[in-house]
Amino acid sequence: MDHLCGMISHKQQACAAGNWKAVSMPFAFISTALGLCFFLIWLFIGGMVFRDGQLAAQRERELENGILSMPASFRRRGAA
Repeated sequence: MDHLCGMISHKQQACAAGNWKAVSMPFAFISTALGLCFFLIWLFIGGMVFRDGQLAAQRERELENGILSMPASFRRRGAA
C-alpha cells in the first residue's frame, strides 16, 4: 500500500488526514493580493487625476496663447 501513497497528491493526503493548514496555504496570500489590488487601483486613480490636471493646464496655456479658436456657437454672425 505504500506505493499507492506516492500517487496521491500531498493536498489529498492532507485532506484525508484532516490537516487543513497544509491545504489552506494559498489563503495566506489573499491579504497580499487584496493589498496589491488596492494599491494598483489607487495608483490608477492618481494617474488619471494627474493626467487630467496636465491636460487642463495645457488647454489653459493654449487658450492664453490664442492657439485654439473659439467654438462656432460663440462667433458672431455677420462679422467681417
